[in-house]
Amino acid sequence: MANIVTFLCLYILSSTLLLSRITMANPGLSIKLIHRDSPESPLYQPNLTQSHRTQKLILSYPKLTPCA
Repeated sequence: MANIVTFLCLYILSSTLLLSRITMANPGLSIKLIHRDSPESPLYQPNLTQSHRTQKLILSYPKLTPCA
């Protein structure tokens, strides 16, 4: 009986350590969101002024129309 308890304790301990190493090695997928007006974006146009960027941003939103 003592052998079974010892085996289960060692099994649980080793499983916990193994799972913690796996999750630390592979943190998962991460995505960096970049706004289209950011200098990091490939769509960034450095020749635009701040007022042109603001105007372009306002015009990019769809017009809101009341429901009939």
